Amino acid sequence: MDKKLILWWRTRTQRERLILLVWGSVMLLLFLWLAVLSPLNQRVQQLEKRIPQLESKFNELRYRSAERAATRPKAGKASQDLRSDLFRLLADKKISAELRAISNTRVEIRLPELSLAEAIDVLQMLRQESGARISVFNLRNEKTGSAVNIIAEFESRQ
Repeated sequence: MDKKLILWWRTRTQRERLILLVWGSVMLLLFLWLAVLSPLNQRVQQLEKRIPQLESKFNELRYRSAERAATRPKAGKASQDLRSDLFRLLADKKISAELRAISNTRVEIRLPELSLAEAIDVLQMLRQESGARISVFNLRNEKTGSAVNIIAEFESRQ
């Protein structure tokens, strides 16, 4: 095969060889443009369009983080008993729940049957206002309704 190709190439005139080289080079450049450079250029343009959107999300998240840090209770201000803090927060919102102190820094909370969205809102409010973190979260839907039983453990951040 190689010998036939070499023989075929040698039988071409100088002008035909030049035309074939130019044509081959143009085809190679066209292939590189269509297969590599054009898709790469399109992807770069897409990413450049997303930069302002991503920057605004980043700034929003940074603002929320700073806002949360400002609303967390200070170490000297909060009581040392997490159960009392959670009970006070629930009483302020007029929400009944079963609280069981595992230790001064860990509390198990059993929420009454609430919708999932309401329960998540309550847990989020408790987490933000107490400065504690949720270390255990159990969700049970024993009945065929929209209400769920939630058991969560809060732990003081230290």
